[in-house]
Parts: sequence; structure tokens; C-alpha cells
Amino acid sequence: MLATSGEVPDDELTEFLNAGFTTRNALEVVLGIGTYTMSTLADRLVRA
Repeated sequence: MLATSGEVPDDELTEFLNAGFTTRNALEVVLGIGTYTMSTLADRLVRA
């Protein structure tokens, strides 16, 4: 996801879904990465 700026290739999404995960699980992964990124950036701003 990071290497493609958030645009997950169709074949990788299909592999993810075929492994038993759902589109909701995919959204949770994206949300988790976004939350962590925003938290890290905010922490750096506060410490600057």
C-alpha cells in the first residue's frame, strides 16, 4: 500500500480477499495505517 500511494493492485486485493478477509478488513488496514501516520506526524509537530 505504501509503495503504491494507497492504490492496491487488483491482484493483491484479490489475494487478500481469497485469504478469507473482507473488504471491511481491508478498510481497517487502511484506517490503521492512516491513524498511525497522522499520530506520528502530530507527535513530531508537538515536539518541534
